[in-house]
Amino acid sequence: MHRSMWGDRGGELDRPPSPQPGAPDVVVVATEFAFEPAEVRLRAGETTTVVLDNAGALIHDLTIADLGFQLIADPGAVAAGSFVAAEAGRFEIRCSIPGHAEAGMTAMLIVAR
Repeated sequence: MHRSMWGDRGGELDRPPSPQPGAPDVVVVATEFAFEPAEVRLRAGETTTVVLDNAGALIHDLTIADLGFQLIADPGAVAAGSFVAAEAGRFEIRCSIPGHAEAGMTAMLIVAR
């Protein structure tokens, strides 16, 4: 089983985030080894649902460690979860599967006021 942030960080995150009905979606497609789009823009304080569409042949995740957010999707699967970025800033998006980010599987989340 793949280890993830859920349950591995001292109980800080105990389950994946649930999608919130009515929240706008941002779709991020994962392949070997990239995210599309490479830059995601959100507004601070607004609930957004991130949809991870794994179009690759390997398991991938979308992790924003600074915001405590992670989605995991098996090959060909889709995962979704909502969150609120409370503060403006730039945050790294990465696939935390060993070797994936190092192979270029990173993106940038830009949160504006």
